[in-house]
Amino acid sequence: MVVRLAVLMGAVLLSACGFEPLYDPASPGGGVDLSRVAVADIPERLGQQMRNRLVQNLTGSSADYELRIALRQESLGFGLRGDDQITGAPGDAAATQEQLSLYADYQLVDLDTGTIVIDETLWAESSFDLVLSDFAIVAQREDTAERLAFQLADRLEQRIAVYLRQQGTPATP
Repeated sequence: MVVRLAVLMGAVLLSACGFEPLYDPASPGGGVDLSRVAVADIPERLGQQMRNRLVQNLTGSSADYELRIALRQESLGFGLRGDDQITGAPGDAAATQEQLSLYADYQLVDLDTGTIVIDETLWAESSFDLVLSDFAIVAQREDTAERLAFQLADRLEQRIAVYLRQQGTPATP
């Protein structure tokens, strides 16, 4: 009984707040047609992975906008441990963790006018443990960078959908 009352109250409160689904074509404002956005090539392997993720949901047959992205990475080692046991040299130290930051400087360009309608930077960060195996460190770094690229791709898609919704761009049936 309490659960039913809570669900009913949640539905009433949610309907009163003006919430409209972003992607639902049946919603009062209509859905957002993300297929009107072409994704430009992004250099390097990580950029290719991010572009592939975006192309799955954005690119259609006729584009009105082009998404241009430049990726950059930064890493920071922290948490020191003494390496004198490994190297034999007293006073040696090495980081025990690495924080990887991935930045996406992006622009959404209106292809009809050539106007840049969005010019922003998104970033994501993650950290991982550094172990004694060089191969494991490289694998962790690549895996972390790929996860960050996918996370940024999803956030970019949401940001573009919000922009198109604010512009009143209707969904195609």
